Amino acid sequence: MFVLKYRIPIIIVLIGITVFLGFGLKKMTKENGIEALLPTDNSDYLFFKSMEKEFGATDQLVLGITFKDSVYSKENLSLIRNFSTFFEKVEDIEDDNILSLSTIDNIDGINQELIVAPIISEDNEITNNIVENVRFKVRDNDMLRGKIVSTDEKSTAIIVTINTNISMDAEKLTVIISKIDKEINLIKSLRPDIEIYRSGMVSVKHTTSEYMAKDMKKMFPIAIVIVMLILLILLRSFSGIIMPLLVTLFSVVWTLGLKGWVGSPLTMAETVMPIMLIAIGCADGVHIVSEFLSFHRGGMNTNEAIKKTMKNLKTPVILTSITTSLGFLSLVSAPGISVRNMGIFLGFGVITAMLFSLLFVPALLSFKKGRSQKKVKRKRDLDLTRIGETVIKRRITIIIASILFLTVSVLGMINIKVETDQIVFLKDSDPLKIATQKLQDT
Repeated sequence: MFVLKYRIPIIIVLIGITVFLGFGLKKMTKENGIEALLPTDNSDYLFFKSMEKEFGATDQLVLGITFKDSVYSKENLSLIRNFSTFFEKVEDIEDDNILSLSTIDNIDGINQELIVAPIISEDNEITNNIVENVRFKVRDNDMLRGKIVSTDEKSTAIIVTINTNISMDAEKLTVIISKIDKEINLIKSLRPDIEIYRSGMVSVKHTTSEYMAKDMKKMFPIAIVIVMLILLILLRSFSGIIMPLLVTLFSVVWTLGLKGWVGSPLTMAETVMPIMLIAIGCADGVHIVSEFLSFHRGGMNTNEAIKKTMKNLKTPVILTSITTSLGFLSLVSAPGISVRNMGIFLGFGVITAMLFSLLFVPALLSFKKGRSQKKVKRKRDLDLTRIGETVIKRRITIIIASILFLTVSVLGMINIKVETDQIVFLKDSDPLKIATQKLQDT
């Protein structure tokens, strides 16, 4: 048998490829916006990109600052000016993309002429007269009152627009947000009497990126532990636990590593890929190990058990893997780049799991010494027989329950609501959701 004859070269080659592709994990980037989910030839998407090209940055970061007394004081207007100056020094933020009381222009009609001038001149020291002048101009301008300054005159907003190519780059956005948060914390320490809230689409993208990383770090180990417990209960063998898990781990490394090497960023939709590969890729390894253990415990020696197992399962494993992979590859017809990429890489991951199941698992199992001294009756077959007998006995009940379940499912599908506001998906205790709500209320 090929695997038994070349087991050591097979193990070395597969591990070597895994190490090489594993370095691609360091190269993998993240895209945290919904733009990757949209078809690039969609008319609305093309219009959005043309508007961004024509008018510049479109994604907004909004800071809300609430004072205990009033926005209109020398100290508070100075703070707003200093904060706006800070934004001008942040890399990837252009000066003319900062909108605040200290940067916005006021439009006056004087002697049949439109006079456009800053509300607060950059060179002027903020005096009581300037404070009163700012108050008068804001109250007299419907575009500023209730927009830049709240109607109760205790809160103001600083709006910063950023290009989507920057806001969708998780690494660059993290650098920008960390600088802004550091400045916010500094101001809060100097002015504990004020509140500062950070929101806007830029903040949403940053929070989404953070949750993407946290979810993968949290859910992947949980999924591994759950699979290990199930395999322990079903197979009651150390090799029965390790072999299928190695298959899934290697398939995840190959899939995500390849994404890194080819420069395909990880999007929101694709964060589920590792969990899906655990659920799908583990199956072939479980079948092979379970069948091997059954034959081995039945009295066959290691090589005989492997040959018998592969003879029985080689074709089913190949067919199920290919059909599953083709199912994922069908997503290439989806309109969004993210979904298409997910289909391609999941299809690749399934084939990778098949490859390891057919080559790597038997090669490792071949090192298992000897044969079981006691022939064990195939308990699995007995269990399945009892299950089959129960199904036949209660077939009417099962059919009725299935129809009821299907009916409820169909009713649920009809009542599905589409939600595009990413804030809704956050917990009520999330700082971004709280900040957004407070900005909407002021």
